[in-house]
Amino acid sequence: MLLLALLQVFKHKLNSHMIKKYGFLTILILAYLIGYAIGFFGGMDDFHTTGSGQGESQSVSLFDLPIHERFFEIFKNNMIVSFKNMLLGALSFGLFSIIYTFYNGFCFGLVSGASSHVLSLSEILGSTLPHSFEFIGIVLYGNIGFLISVYAFTHKQILTKKTLLWMFIIATMIILFAAIIENYVSMSN
Repeated sequence: MLLLALLQVFKHKLNSHMIKKYGFLTILILAYLIGYAIGFFGGMDDFHTTGSGQGESQSVSLFDLPIHERFFEIFKNNMIVSFKNMLLGALSFGLFSIIYTFYNGFCFGLVSGASSHVLSLSEILGSTLPHSFEFIGIVLYGNIGFLISVYAFTHKQILTKKTLLWMFIIATMIILFAAIIENYVSMSN
């Protein structure tokens, strides 16, 4: 019920000044960057070490996997995140895509901030910067979800189906190339 009320409000705000002037894609990028900044400074302030290691997660580290399996795990994870972002956007006029994108930026910022206590800036940048453009693909998926939502709820086609398909292909290729770089460059340092 609350979701339907939010969707009605969001539907009426679709022609709002911010979306018209800046576009939804810009809003998603800002949500990610703001989430990253908040997470980074929060991670710097809230650093603490864990206990002796007993009872910790028994999941296999990506570094322990053979290189080709590691690549597929990275790609699969990023595609799951992307599809969630698209689905959430399609079901909520983009509102949940904004929240999910903010959350992803926040988590990455939190890890980066906490890592700054034990790693140098060059080590952090060396292990994240080469493939950091993956967030563009994830944000594009959120934008696609928003565009699907607009069409489903208002029957306004902002982009042609062909353009939407190309955006989908480009977003997938960005995520694929980022996974290749993460696997063969970032994780090889």
